[in-house]
Amino acid sequence: MSVRTRSTTPRGKRRTALEKAGDGIHQHGPEHKTHPSTFYVRVRNGRNPDGSLRYKNYGPFDDLQDAIAARDKHLLALATTTEPVALGKAEKAQTLREWSKHWLSVQVANDNAASTAARYAASFERHVLPALGSYPLGKLTKEVIESWREGLKAKGLGADSINYALKRLKTCLSAAQDGKLVGDNVATKVKFVEINRAERESNFADYPLLIAAAGEHHLAALIQVTVDTGLREGELAALHWADVELEGPAPHIVLRWHQVMSGSAKKGTQQKAMRPGTKTSKGKFFSVSLSQTAVAALTAHRARLAEHKLGSAEWNKLAGKPTEWFYAHGKNDRYTPSHKLYAVPSDPIAPNALVFPSACGGPLQTANMYGWFQRVCDRAGVTKTFHGMRHDCGSFMLAAGVPLTVVSRHLRHKNPAFTAEVYSHMIGEQERLGADALDQLWASLGAQAVAS
Repeated sequence: MSVRTRSTTPRGKRRTALEKAGDGIHQHGPEHKTHPSTFYVRVRNGRNPDGSLRYKNYGPFDDLQDAIAARDKHLLALATTTEPVALGKAEKAQTLREWSKHWLSVQVANDNAASTAARYAASFERHVLPALGSYPLGKLTKEVIESWREGLKAKGLGADSINYALKRLKTCLSAAQDGKLVGDNVATKVKFVEINRAERESNFADYPLLIAAAGEHHLAALIQVTVDTGLREGELAALHWADVELEGPAPHIVLRWHQVMSGSAKKGTQQKAMRPGTKTSKGKFFSVSLSQTAVAALTAHRARLAEHKLGSAEWNKLAGKPTEWFYAHGKNDRYTPSHKLYAVPSDPIAPNALVFPSACGGPLQTANMYGWFQRVCDRAGVTKTFHGMRHDCGSFMLAAGVPLTVVSRHLRHKNPAFTAEVYSHMIGEQERLGADALDQLWASLGAQAVAS
């Protein structure tokens, strides 16, 4: 009879693949800003004149085996030559796919609502990475990006989708430029696809139909105010009466807050915040002038809100109670018990009350704002998106001869060049305005000379 006995040989500690790789191989953690979750090599390369050890760095590498091969090649070179291996990092630029993975998961996810981050990621996966993902960041040229853009057009992708993808690419490379991964953001030199005029026709006659279809709804003034101010939906949803000045010679709105939702409701990580400034202002406040038509609409809106609150049992029930929405101190600020929560006001036109609240008096989520507007469009027989009203605002002002710089400031674009790019289809039609204005000036001078 044989008896199996337990081995008395000491068992070694189980080692990870990185530990088995040996000296010189290291790994960046996910918190690393530039190359998250990648491997790099740091190996000895002789001594400096002062006697201290000299090292050479290789990487980053996505695959552990590639890092091991780079280290072994270096060690072999040391063994076969008396000269030190050249110093400096190996030239292996990060690809667009590698960088965009970090950018989407860290920067975009931290700075934007979950829905926005999802749209960014979807556009990259569908339209950008299949063609450009394998390019090292330094190899992306203006010609390469233009070729990609034309390829999307040839496949029949709509101009709006192409421009959205190109805009995301420009933002991604801008972040890479900030991180010193590229010296120049070549994507900024690539023009957006010009949209067919019929697809982007801004018809002023649509708005009386939309306003009539909105009727006496408590959000009816939203249409008039949006097309006159060009405010974004998140800015409108966080607008307080304290931010609105309807009296005096220069009525205006001060944009102190914008609405942001992030995280997942299913996972219990959802955050509902009103953050300082506007979406792109980094906390800076902006003032937007109000037309007299918008002033009249807001004045009537105040009275309509008071009537709505009187007839709303839900609003009266929730009055004075806090909501899930909190006032954040910055763009990445997360909720803590020290934050102030927005409470449903007893007075719907109090300074701390929202200008465009939900039916129960709390903050109106932008998704519900979209839904309401689309139902109004259906009743009016008009095809338009909510963001289309912001575009119409700029189109109507330019068509009326408002200077480009004024339109850019009104819409709070980063610079007039961006406004010119977005509205290039209109600016081209106005090329004769300057020459015609000079003709009128000379004609008036001629008439004065004859009269005298």
